[in-house]
Amino acid sequence: MASEHEKALNLQNDVLQITRELADEIGKLPSQRDRDAIADLWRKVGNHRSRLSASYRALRKIPRLPRSQLSRADYEAQKIVAQDAKLLGQRLKKWTWIDKQIARHMDPVANPIELTFADPDRSSMLDMMYYSLFLMANPNAQSKDAEDHGCFADIPLNIQPFQTLLRAAYRLLLVQGRIDSARFLDVGCGGGTKVLAASLYFPECHGFDYDHDYVAAGSRLLEITNSEGCQIFQADGLTFDHYGTYDVIYFYRPLREDALLIQMEDHVFANARPGTVILAPYTGFLSPRAGNNHPCVSSCIFIAGMDQSQVDALHKEAEFTDTEQVIRPKD
Repeated sequence: MASEHEKALNLQNDVLQITRELADEIGKLPSQRDRDAIADLWRKVGNHRSRLSASYRALRKIPRLPRSQLSRADYEAQKIVAQDAKLLGQRLKKWTWIDKQIARHMDPVANPIELTFADPDRSSMLDMMYYSLFLMANPNAQSKDAEDHGCFADIPLNIQPFQTLLRAAYRLLLVQGRIDSARFLDVGCGGGTKVLAASLYFPECHGFDYDHDYVAAGSRLLEITNSEGCQIFQADGLTFDHYGTYDVIYFYRPLREDALLIQMEDHVFANARPGTVILAPYTGFLSPRAGNNHPCVSSCIFIAGMDQSQVDALHKEAEFTDTEQVIRPKD
């Protein structure tokens, strides 16, 4: 039993060494990948397929004895062999799917980052459900203090356009290698529904609002939904001094007056670290503020700390990514 098990483990370890090299090649930016190197490494992995399959069949044929006939140590060893055989079988079943993914990485096809979505005036069930959640999450009217400060009341952007923005931001961070520790911030988060939605894409999602009642409502939403990595707190977007600790910053018209809005934008861009994706839609059609001349990817998607040529290069690389396989925080 041990000899067949050891053979299977040794064979998989040999494949692992090759796949680590393969992962390094695939992990490069599309423009820097060596197609021939990827193909050669995948052929080397493929050479092991028949031996892995034979090893799996051999492990499956090993008789499993009942607990009563084995010592505790032998029974535990038998369980390990069975578990390893199951894992090997699962890996072999994924071979065809992985083969297709490797081919996509050898010859990547550009998938434009487009801000296309259904007409927001045409309601869908998803939008209806999101709007219901929005209303339930924060039933409070805006406080007099927040109104006097120039804040807009909590207003929703339809969920489908917002998801379009999240997917674009995810792809732009993916090509920068910043997904694993990505931090999202919603400036003027109201009841926190966008913070909750962003947690499907980013490991740590925060939001803040000037209105204390909104912050309390948003905090309750996150508590009820048991949203790990999410947090809502009170702050002023005009003076907040931790923008540089986030990778994606989103705001949907948090201030009424253009003069204050421009002041806040300047503060965000001045403090955000290079490469930070800034999502600044001010209408349901994902339009930015007129006159916002910061380097942009598309419409209301901006990149901090870069000139337009650098943003264009980042945009081009990101077009060879997608969100078909999202690396979710809980994974």
